[in-house]
Amino acid sequence: MSRLLEEFLAQIQMPSVSGQEGEFAGYLHRTFTDLGLETELDSDGNMLAVLKGNSQREPLCFAAHSDTVPTAPVRYRLEGDWIRTQGDSILSADDKAATSILVELVHALQEDRIPHGDLEILITCQEEVGLFGAKRFDPNRLRSQKILVLDHNGPAGGVIKSAPYANRLQFEFHGKAAHAGGEPERGISAIQAMSFAIARMPLGRIDEETTANIGIVSGGNATNIVPDFALAQGEARSRSQEKLERQTEAMLQAAKGASESLGANVKVDVKADYAGYALPPNDPLLVWLRAAALEIGLTFFTLDAGGASDANVFNLKGRKSVVLNCGYNNPHTFQEEASLPEMLRLLDYLKILIQRS
Repeated sequence: MSRLLEEFLAQIQMPSVSGQEGEFAGYLHRTFTDLGLETELDSDGNMLAVLKGNSQREPLCFAAHSDTVPTAPVRYRLEGDWIRTQGDSILSADDKAATSILVELVHALQEDRIPHGDLEILITCQEEVGLFGAKRFDPNRLRSQKILVLDHNGPAGGVIKSAPYANRLQFEFHGKAAHAGGEPERGISAIQAMSFAIARMPLGRIDEETTANIGIVSGGNATNIVPDFALAQGEARSRSQEKLERQTEAMLQAAKGASESLGANVKVDVKADYAGYALPPNDPLLVWLRAAALEIGLTFFTLDAGGASDANVFNLKGRKSVVLNCGYNNPHTFQEEASLPEMLRLLDYLKILIQRS
């Protein structure tokens, strides 16, 4: 069994649900420290490990995250080159394929005496629940001016060149309580107003760049009371900031119109969740990534994402960043699987990128 596979299998069995990552972060801290890196685990739960350079090459930062979505204890099976779940848990390849590859990368750099500049390994926390670790991290702690985030499904060689902007939306509907059996005509149903509003909202796939969703609804206290309060929470995303603004406004107008038609009121709260980014095809970062892939015969391709990652935050904070595929499929599901050959291809890709930095 290869050392990379052994590391991956060990990591996926360590629980690290968002907000409960301390044990796994401590393991990574000890592992990188034992390998000779200068390692710091900050008060927010982010870890920065630095392997000092042995050449005059530019510093380079690779990033991943330590948390996973909630799951039962991971149960896996090996099928040839694939690591798959037993069907009753996630695999945690998102993002432990990345963290295990980074451990193996340090071994390879040291054992093969590969020339490299300062290598900065950043492991953020609570990525899955809002990119919180990246939002709290000060990029001025890094020497590298670019950050390659290892955090996407698909074969090695894929690069996420653009990702959406997003708003979080909360709608509080206020009606008037009344006895539902004795005098319902005296009441105004906040739940009905909310339902009308959601029915009028453009939701789902709006266009190739834009999506919207209402994901949480609540309200009412009893079946015999006309409800005077209801709450709906959702989001809008788009790789176009202008389209995001239009979509958000359409959802607000639907809520206001539905409420007014029934005599209810609505209070709306809109918060920017994260900023998007987009790199043109001739961006120097993509040119560099493409050339390195070609050098080792790796198929290079770019993707436009519908979801966010820590790269969204890093770009907003002034560090150019893209996301690399990590060789796994079906993240966040019981069908999650990882390909050892693809993970090894990514490892080779990272080694070439380091040598070309």
